[in-house]
Amino acid sequence: MHPQPCGRCANCRAKGLPSTVSRELVIEAENYLKGASILIAPRHMLPAGIFPDYKRKIHPELLNEPGRSLCYYGDAGWGTLVRAGKYELNYFSNELVEAAALLICESWKPEPFPVWMTAVPSLRHPTLVRRFAERLSIRIGIPFKPVLVRLSDAPQQKTMQNSSMQARNVINTLSISDFVPKMPVLLVDDILDSGWTLTMAGWLLRTYGSGRIYPFTLAQATARNS
Repeated sequence: MHPQPCGRCANCRAKGLPSTVSRELVIEAENYLKGASILIAPRHMLPAGIFPDYKRKIHPELLNEPGRSLCYYGDAGWGTLVRAGKYELNYFSNELVEAAALLICESWKPEPFPVWMTAVPSLRHPTLVRRFAERLSIRIGIPFKPVLVRLSDAPQQKTMQNSSMQARNVINTLSISDFVPKMPVLLVDDILDSGWTLTMAGWLLRTYGSGRIYPFTLAQATARNS
């Protein structure tokens, strides 16, 4: 049963507000509230016992630089496109390519700017992130080089109970398959969950002589980068 009209509000005076808004307006509001991008803070410490011959503190020369994510997974706007691209279409839209390029080139503007790009590979979705990164590289104007290779797909990070398990889950699943340019690189993945995949991929690239590593993901799984 509907309440009696009050005669004062916009709805009761036949000046009702729209029940839907455009995705563009939603994205504009999200960008305003979240500062147009979301920080990926680099991890500085390894869990105890991960590498017995290494100290827990990651050497500064092997650290990732602070990175950026476009959105939080599932948020209205970009988040819904990321979810649809990963789990329904197996393809990230041109809108996401353009949004990522604008964020990287006009909002973030890492310095020194990346000279090349690579992507975190997956055996579950072998073409998804790679095709996105290839299109993004063309849009930005830097070459894409698939130097990382996935040896095996570990269980998803969200199924791991703690940080140590998440880090161990990534180790030995990634390797290098080609020459690594000694220049700054944009390291691309779709969704940041624990942060360990980007950390270990960056550590591997730096170990093989890469320049600075700038991580970028389309989304973060939660508001807590852990």
